[in-house]
Amino acid sequence: MPLRVHLAGHNIDVNALGEIQEILNSVLREAGSAEHWSDVELRRFIAELYRASEESISKQALTPEILSAAYARISRDPKSIPELRRAAREGISRARKSNEMIIFGLGHASVSEHAALNFDILDLSRLAAEELQSHRLLSFTEKSQRYITASDDFILPEELKETKWETRLPSEIKARFENYREFFKILLEKIVAEEGEAPDKKTRTEQETRAKEDARYLLPLATTTQMGMSLNARSLEYVLRDCAGHELTEMRQLGKKLCEVARSLAPSLIKYIEARSFPRQNRSHIAQDYPEHVRSEPAQMMTAPQVSFINATEQGEQVVADAIAFHTGAQLEAKDVSPPFWREVFRGMTEHDAAPREFELATLQFQVKVSACCYGQLKRHRMATLLPAPYHPDDGFMLPPSFAEAGLAEKFEQAARQAANASRDLAKEVPTIAPYLLTNAHIRRIQLQVNARELYHIARLRQDKHAQWEIRQVADLMVAHARRLWPNLMALACGKDTFEERYNQLFRSE
Repeated sequence: MPLRVHLAGHNIDVNALGEIQEILNSVLREAGSAEHWSDVELRRFIAELYRASEESISKQALTPEILSAAYARISRDPKSIPELRRAAREGISRARKSNEMIIFGLGHASVSEHAALNFDILDLSRLAAEELQSHRLLSFTEKSQRYITASDDFILPEELKETKWETRLPSEIKARFENYREFFKILLEKIVAEEGEAPDKKTRTEQETRAKEDARYLLPLATTTQMGMSLNARSLEYVLRDCAGHELTEMRQLGKKLCEVARSLAPSLIKYIEARSFPRQNRSHIAQDYPEHVRSEPAQMMTAPQVSFINATEQGEQVVADAIAFHTGAQLEAKDVSPPFWREVFRGMTEHDAAPREFELATLQFQVKVSACCYGQLKRHRMATLLPAPYHPDDGFMLPPSFAEAGLAEKFEQAARQAANASRDLAKEVPTIAPYLLTNAHIRRIQLQVNARELYHIARLRQDKHAQWEIRQVADLMVAHARRLWPNLMALACGKDTFEERYNQLFRSE
């Protein structure tokens, strides 16, 4: 299926919705007596309904531009906000001109953030999904390969049309789908053999989920996905600019489709979307002008993620304690930053509470090597700073423990190396799209900077017993290192399932 983008929803002025509701209520009130109406009465009612609805239900009356135009006037117009919204609703063309002048003429781009948009994105590759989801101020909910059985749908990049790869790439990808189905079947049979036949549908689904969780490591990055995406108009403009200059044709196509949909709805909020050379071209020149990263050994099969410490805030606990004192108006001396102080910081905290904002002042930097499968989860923590290196077939691949336990390690290694070899061959001709042939098992190298507050959030989700095994190991390694540096600051960084126990231990000495 070709890439598809649908407008799923957007925010609408509440008074416009109220007027529509009133029209519908009027129809319902009159419907009871309509069967007794003459033709003249029926035509009169339809004409009145048309006049009443022409303004309220028109596409222009329901555009999110109304809210942007109204809110843009708050700082300079003494009218009440409801009056400003009504004025914008009653003069759409004037509201659009106002948006263009204020947002693009005066440079008050934040006005466009009042327009919220929702999109359905269908049949995008997992590789392109990573690129799209690298943007920070967006929300995504994506089809999960952990819970949904993958079909054989994949992207054939436009770059390969009318080349020998137009037939070779599908052949390589279909081989990976065959591996996926085979491994899923074997893993599920092993689970059933160990636990017995599932007594009910819920248990059977849980068993299948565990088999799919690891079988998906064999799926190629060309596999299609779908997602719901929500963002404001300002963030959308950033996305469209990035797509316009992207090296992947698939991303450029995505940008065009998003733009078509958005501009048909809110033309006054989307303007500067042309491709720019900065910073993508700068990075491309650096990659060309300097030697490639040297890999010390050939592609390895890894059995666990690697997390290497790079740097951290010096005296992180003292920095955070001083910030808490400043924020509260207290005065601390070094001797005061002791366990009783930290118990007061944490007192009353639950597994659902974020760490205090002062924790953001203590940061850690790591270099991480994980599978593409794990990266797909790690990238969701967009408040951290994630800097991924380009995919490369020589970076190796991750062996899920269940494959070794089921005697599938050798067969898995053969499939992973076959995918890497095909990607390596494609890179000789079209390097930018070679990653489409890699799998979820192939390694991505990442530089990750995270502050203590965000690491608490990561720990809550990813150290929990329900988390996927690889990202749980990554979280364990990061938190363990942070706790060695800052034992008091990180005392309650843990999964939701163990929070109560750790909290009670912290306060047991009182």
